[in-house]
Amino acid sequence: MQISWKLTRDAIPDALWQPQDLTALDGDQVIGRVYRIEHGPGEGLWHWTLMAAPHNSCSTSRVSGHERERGRAGRRLLEAYQVLLQSRTRGAA
Repeated sequence: MQISWKLTRDAIPDALWQPQDLTALDGDQVIGRVYRIEHGPGEGLWHWTLMAAPHNSCSTSRVSGHERERGRAGRRLLEAYQVLLQSRTRGAA
């Protein structure tokens, strides 16, 4: 596993992305995003979401959430990805 971070506008072109929107990649595979909420009740919080999990996944782990700090949101995303990878490994055994 080799995780890298890119601005989402560089990782996923041809769309409008917020300036503080980051995408995590494992090699070339997009695994998730972290971005700052600009408006509404969560304004100022950092949202993280795991995009590598299938929508019909029966995983009991969280695949998104909010944190007060960007670094913490990134760590939560990577923790969720680790859980996903471990569940895939157990399922293949």
